Amino acid sequence: MKQKKMKLYSILTFILTLLLCVSAASFIRYQSNLKKLLEQKTISMICEEANEASAILEMMVEEYSDQLNYIKNLCKIADTEKHNEILELLDKKNEANSYITLSISDAQGNLYLPSNSDANIAKTLFFQKASTSKDENIYIDLGTNPINQKNTFLLAESIFLDDIFQGMIILYCDADALLKFIGGESFNDSGTLMLFHEDGQAIGRNYPIKEFDGYEEVLEDIPFKNEEERQIFKQAMDTGEKYINFMENSTGGNCIYYLPTKYPGWNLLLTVDASYIKDDFRAINKDSFTFMILNVIIIGFAVAVTYAIYDAGRKIIDSNQLDPHTQLYNKSYAKYLAEEYINREGRMNNFACFFLDMDHFKKVNDTFGHQVGDQLLKDFSHELKNRFRESDIVSRFGGDEFFILMKNVSDKQNVAKKAEEIMNILSSIQNYDVTISIGIAMSPTDGKTYDELQKCADIALYLAKEGGKNKYCFYQLNDT
Repeated sequence: MKQKKMKLYSILTFILTLLLCVSAASFIRYQSNLKKLLEQKTISMICEEANEASAILEMMVEEYSDQLNYIKNLCKIADTEKHNEILELLDKKNEANSYITLSISDAQGNLYLPSNSDANIAKTLFFQKASTSKDENIYIDLGTNPINQKNTFLLAESIFLDDIFQGMIILYCDADALLKFIGGESFNDSGTLMLFHEDGQAIGRNYPIKEFDGYEEVLEDIPFKNEEERQIFKQAMDTGEKYINFMENSTGGNCIYYLPTKYPGWNLLLTVDASYIKDDFRAINKDSFTFMILNVIIIGFAVAVTYAIYDAGRKIIDSNQLDPHTQLYNKSYAKYLAEEYINREGRMNNFACFFLDMDHFKKVNDTFGHQVGDQLLKDFSHELKNRFRESDIVSRFGGDEFFILMKNVSDKQNVAKKAEEIMNILSSIQNYDVTISIGIAMSPTDGKTYDELQKCADIALYLAKEGGKNKYCFYQLNDT
């Protein structure tokens, strides 16, 4: 995780440096030729803003899509009690976030969140598409949040069990907050950033949510110089290509940039009154240092917010996957990963399941206190994880019990050697009378499913305990 964060820091730093270099080079050209710089700088700035808006939009869609997909998978594998915990967790997240609402619907469109909501989305277009489709898809739409009646940009993912539609996970994002985030501040009141769909839906900064009669009606609001320019732009929209044009006039001109996103039918359109930029440049020319400082603040703010959203998303995912004390996988997520591996790769590969339990651990808590016991668990977990490959599944089931799925094992000798390594960990990190007992189940001889193998490993662990502890035992068929 730390390596990923550092990599992200490096990328964002590179982007920041690159943007600052472009800004400085453009300012130098401006001083030599104001009219030429006006056109070039305006185009450069509008491209940067539109591309940055597109990148942030894609990042948000992908990040929130991952969260929706994760929640959907939790709903599929969780029992009824766990479902209630998921609803409580999402309710808390809604209370903590003023511009994003997470909601879950059933197959009839009734929303379960917030808990006091009686809204129904059965008549919405995206729900009707999802309920009649046979596939699980991500849906993007504009409209009204049925919970608070605010304009919203939404992501929704359908849930199917045994090819039967069960409902949807929906994320409502307040449209005003979204536009403020992706729109930037470069052009203030002089420009319009619009996100629109080819069927006519549109929202924009300095532009209210509006329904067009198809995307061609969008062209009527753009001040083209002549019909030829209008047709060139229309052709770009039809073919899904980028389009940028600087239309000069007596006041300075207008600049337009059309950028298709990677989501079918969704496009970004940015228009700017160049006369405002011209006046802004003249003011900035009086104080070049102020100009550079403002760029640093704006770009640095964008980088900071981008990283904050990334980090917040990772923390949400980690909190649902990891045991908070040891940072190993928790029991439910370990089961999910194990079943995924068994269903996809485990049927073709041999693997081993270890069930571990600490001997005499309670004495440490009773004699030295829970703080010492907790630290021992942390130290042991750290060393345990280091003994296995990154691809193996190492988890804490709770208390002093651990479960490990070791992938791609060649024979029992290697598994036994690994068990001995585990047993030697405690002797290297503590002086208490604490040892390890291990039960081992092998696939496919002892079972072919997670539940079968976990049960066999548990039986083998019991035999190791009964046999004097501080030892490992392989499951044998006649043990049951």
